[in-house]
Amino acid sequence: MQHVSRDTGTWSYTTRKGGHDGAPEFVAGIPDDWNEENVIDLILRPLEDVNAQYPAWEVPARVYNCETLFRWWAGEKPKR
Repeated sequence: MQHVSRDTGTWSYTTRKGGHDGAPEFVAGIPDDWNEENVIDLILRPLEDVNAQYPAWEVPARVYNCETLFRWWAGEKPKR
């Protein structure tokens, strides 16, 4: 299940097999300067590894342990 909340700027996602740190649900914050097109871009972004176990929008949380989305493919660094 996926849910985007414009009011809070977060994206909640429940996975069938563990999510971030094994939790079945985690939240990814959407940066204030992102618009709907930025979010859609990320959702539809293909990963280089076609066998990846998770979608592109989960990369910030799973790979960088970051709670906020960022443009990792463009060399952007996570905001801490």
